[in-house]
Amino acid sequence: MPTSEEIARGVESLARAIDRYCESGHRPIAVMRIIDRYLLRQFLQTFMICYLSLTGVYVIFDAFSNFDAFLKIAKGVQLLKVIGPITPTNRSFFRSIE
Repeated sequence: MPTSEEIARGVESLARAIDRYCESGHRPIAVMRIIDRYLLRQFLQTFMICYLSLTGVYVIFDAFSNFDAFLKIAKGVQLLKVIGPITPTNRSFFRSIE
């Protein structure tokens, strides 16, 4: 296993090599080109769509599998108390479904 001194020498050597590379007129290694940004954006966009979709499916599945428990808990709760203040037009609709 390398010692901390060997690791420090390796890091310094790498930093010097990168400096020489940049001084020779080349672009730095860490520069993100347009195609890299495009690919990263597309990946993140696809990842987020899949993640949110699967999370939504999980929440819906969990809600339906625990539906009986929700009904037992909500048995004594009136719908108007849960919803709070609503417009007068909607109040008649909610009273009709209680």
